[in-house]
Amino acid sequence: SVFIFFTVRRPPGSLPFPSPTVFLSSFALAAIAWCPHLGASLLLDETLTFWVIRDGLAETLDRTLHFQPQPAYYLFMWFYTQLAGTSEIALRLPSLVAALAACFAIARLGALLTRDSETGLIAAIVFATTWNVYREAIDARSYMLGLVALLALALSLIRWLERGRMRDAISCGVLAALLPHLHLFFVLCYPALFVYAWVRRAEGNWEAKQFVSIGTILLVGVLLYLPAGQMLAAQGGSDSFVPPPRRRSLFAVVVWAAPVAGLLVGTAISGMAGITSGVFGRGSSRAKAAALETGEALAGAEQTRTLPVYPPLPMSSAVFLATW
Repeated sequence: SVFIFFTVRRPPGSLPFPSPTVFLSSFALAAIAWCPHLGASLLLDETLTFWVIRDGLAETLDRTLHFQPQPAYYLFMWFYTQLAGTSEIALRLPSLVAALAACFAIARLGALLTRDSETGLIAAIVFATTWNVYREAIDARSYMLGLVALLALALSLIRWLERGRMRDAISCGVLAALLPHLHLFFVLCYPALFVYAWVRRAEGNWEAKQFVSIGTILLVGVLLYLPAGQMLAAQGGSDSFVPPPRRRSLFAVVVWAAPVAGLLVGTAISGMAGITSGVFGRGSSRAKAAALETGEALAGAEQTRTLPVYPPLPMSSAVFLATW
């Protein structure tokens, strides 16, 4: 309701985005939920971040190469801690800022993909209330910074497809090359981006030199990561300490029962509401036609026609959030 009230009114055909008031309110609520835990003692994984960066730039590079193959993150953290220090709050603050930026990015991405700004906000709310995000938003690790880079890559890819500009192509190349340097885990998302670009290939205004630029940037990124990648491959066995997941576990990770059930129930309710509003709409159209023929009580017919109509998306998303 707050979002609909503050939605910026745009000309027909343009893409509506929520106003800064909504985003600032959402960010403030999210920060209130996350900030109280910023000063707690570091968890075991977070102590790795402190250990890697604590003894100078040379040791940071050496430990990144041999033990923690996330060079971009640790280089950033070393430079950052020279200014902010190495307290618990200072070490976790980049993840908190990145989590807030990710909320904004995923809202924008959802609005761009669906051409509906409410869907983008729903995506941001669901994203911000998941347990993993709640945990990683105040975690002195690289996951949130990598996620922001991934979302920025997706947004750059969409802009490149729609506008065909060289700067968007270069942005795609730089962000794609940066991802493994933040965390190798995010490389698993490359196929999804490739499939999306392939599906929309007919819409792209691409030039050959843009692909050459992207390929060159990716090659440089691979070469820079090669030493860390070789060390990771050599020590891969020592990094595996859990058994392979079962199929049921994989399914539970990918498919969350509560939001899927909520979306299905909401869609069914909105379908029934749409049928009802359609019946009312036909009756009111006949009333308006009769008023036009007689030339009397046109204003009354207009008021009669204005009955509650529930569009499918708000109904389904309301039940979606309630179930969530």
